[in-house]
Amino acid sequence: MAARNLLAKKKLPVFKKWLEDEINCQIENTKGGYECLRFRINDTLHIVFDNNKTVHLSVQSRTIYLVQRFLDDINKNKIKEVDKETALTPIADALYATDRFPVDDCQEIAEGILRYINDYNMRVVRIK
Repeated sequence: MAARNLLAKKKLPVFKKWLEDEINCQIENTKGGYECLRFRINDTLHIVFDNNKTVHLSVQSRTIYLVQRFLDDINKNKIKEVDKETALTPIADALYATDRFPVDDCQEIAEGILRYINDYNMRVVRIK
């Protein structure tokens, strides 16, 4: 039986990053119009679905424990959303380190990157 109200759509990018970093799973290309995430853990296929009608995603029964673990990590502050000011510095520093942009441009480009992230309802997070 699938869970249809466990994982909010806006948390999908963070969930995917958490799966890669914490669970060390293999992310695969999605198939079909309703799949928004497909991954394998020890040869077991997990799929997250989006019906495009609600703010939550549907997960398979075998995936529920992973979503619950992820949500527990968020609640225990192992995953924190980073505010704009905190995110700007490492982005600008990384741009400056390339030696392709002056300092002032790095700040402006970093702000543009964060605007882009925000426009697409994505978030910058720190995983401890």
